[in-house]
Amino acid sequence: MATLAVLEPDALRRALADSDTKALTSVPGIGKRVAERLCVELRDKVDRPAPETATGAVGAGGIREQVAEALVGLGFTAGPAEKAVIAVLADDPDADASTALRRSLAMLGKAS
Repeated sequence: MATLAVLEPDALRRALADSDTKALTSVPGIGKRVAERLCVELRDKVDRPAPETATGAVGAGGIREQVAEALVGLGFTAGPAEKAVIAVLADDPDADASTALRRSLAMLGKAS
């Protein structure tokens, strides 16, 4: 999860496909050795990232899906997770995935 908080999914795929250990070591808890191991073990298991669009941005629907999936992966149920993400993106439609994830986690933490 820390990896997705620092790198967007396409950036992670690109880093693994290109063996970009520098990008991977920017994630807290991942050192040079672990980054190299991730590249070797996962290079062939991840799809190449799609070419960037003219804007280079993921649509709000894509961010909503990514953040909701991440929250479900953390153990939250799908309904409240989706509602939290929708509320966060309604307040800040330009939020990136990591910002939306942090704010959604804060919102879900207050609700429990």
